[in-house]
Amino acid sequence: MKSVAVDSGAMSASSSLLSKVLSRTAARPSQQYGADGGVDAVIEHRMRAGSTFLDPWWLLTQTQHVPRPLDEVFEFFSNAENLETLTPSFLGFEIQSRTPIQMGVGSHIAYRLRLCGIGVRWLTGIECWNPPESFVDVQLRGPYRRWRHHHHFQTAPDGGTIMTDRVEIQLPFGPLGIVAYYAFVRKMLTEIFTYRAAVLDRLSRYALFRDPAVTE
Repeated sequence: MKSVAVDSGAMSASSSLLSKVLSRTAARPSQQYGADGGVDAVIEHRMRAGSTFLDPWWLLTQTQHVPRPLDEVFEFFSNAENLETLTPSFLGFEIQSRTPIQMGVGSHIAYRLRLCGIGVRWLTGIECWNPPESFVDVQLRGPYRRWRHHHHFQTAPDGGTIMTDRVEIQLPFGPLGIVAYYAFVRKMLTEIFTYRAAVLDRLSRYALFRDPAVTE
């Protein structure tokens, strides 16, 4: 059986360092989160094949190199509580489900956030779970007509991890959804994913994927 020992002093120091990492990330202009800011990540938006004017779909993809081992990166994403760490503060993200959450097929995560200043409740379900290579989460209840997020992880040649996000997005209201997407949704999603990339980059460089205050 594994035992866990917690050093309160080290835990405090780790929390302080994490706060500094996040505050520095939040202070950077969003356009600097990507390649120009030194983060090894690429994001792309495009209309999904088969889309029509009356039934528009989009596909968001982001690929990022994380200089940490595959198992460690997947373990970080297996902890639903880390979603708050990866989400910019303007969304007011807050998990409503009781934690810790056991992740696997059929797991649900309820949370609350703000979109354009409006409070929204979102329920996510885990559709596929294949550690440490991939998992898929889908919106069961929320603002999108469809949100299906495929997370894929593979070992990079340098021993780090190549992480690929593929998100299928469909907005309600048909043609009005096209207007909303290009008016503000596209920009908002870019800010969210580039912020997440910047946080992952900083956490990996400060070795904060696993809390140094916890030893087995």
